[in-house]
Amino acid sequence: MSFEPGLGRTQRWMQAVILHPGNTAQALSSDEAEREVPAKRLSEVVTPSRMLTSAERIGIYRDMYMLRLREALRTDYPLLFRFLGEERFEALADDYVHACPSQSYTLNRLGVHLPEFLRTAKVARRGFLYDLARFELAMTEAFDAEEAAVLSLIEVESLSEEAWDVMRLEPVPALRLLEFSYPVNAYARAVRDETPVPPLRKRATYAAVCRKDYGVVRLELPRAAFLLLRALASGTPLGGALGDPALRRVRESDLSGWFSQWTAAGMFRSIAGR
Repeated sequence: MSFEPGLGRTQRWMQAVILHPGNTAQALSSDEAEREVPAKRLSEVVTPSRMLTSAERIGIYRDMYMLRLREALRTDYPLLFRFLGEERFEALADDYVHACPSQSYTLNRLGVHLPEFLRTAKVARRGFLYDLARFELAMTEAFDAEEAAVLSLIEVESLSEEAWDVMRLEPVPALRLLEFSYPVNAYARAVRDETPVPPLRKRATYAAVCRKDYGVVRLELPRAAFLLLRALASGTPLGGALGDPALRRVRESDLSGWFSQWTAAGMFRSIAGR
């Protein structure tokens, strides 16, 4: 009697075979695949060709699927790929995809859990890789964030001294503020500028990532600027933010320079409480 699993079972079987880790033989005999199509009936579902066996034919789909996932991760994490090299990156991508399979119809969301995966992965330079992945994910999120009108420097400079103490700045949706244990922004800058990579020793660094004119802007920040920007982005009025003991030595010239930089990067959309 011929074996006719039907469309639904065939789809579930093919998904189980394509997504299963290991080789094609292991995938075909996995519990998930066997529930839908017994391995001994494979040739009735995927007929062999003159040149390829049934297993080899389904193996092509498995290989192409993984190649596409690796390609998507490489697109989202080019710095990680550059640091690891092709072989190590592909091994990482395979481990990640098997641990965190795609749950979306689009590959745009495939790599969102990679930083968290790296946080506990058994890889060399884990701390640096974790920070680098967080940095790249922030750039992807900033690029894909909702569009918003931005506040101009003229609007900020027009505020009275009284308004500065009580005003609240609303950040644009694309703004990301990050604290790192390694100099990942310095590494990214060296790769971009094709200059020697600086020492990647552990040290606290701070960055802001945003989008302007359909391009991603990334700024390395001194700690005081980061603390102030984080407070402002969370809705704290400027006067309250400057009451932080860590910011009491901030000079007016520092504030002027920082606000010029932040508004030029398009980090804020509006002012409340003038």
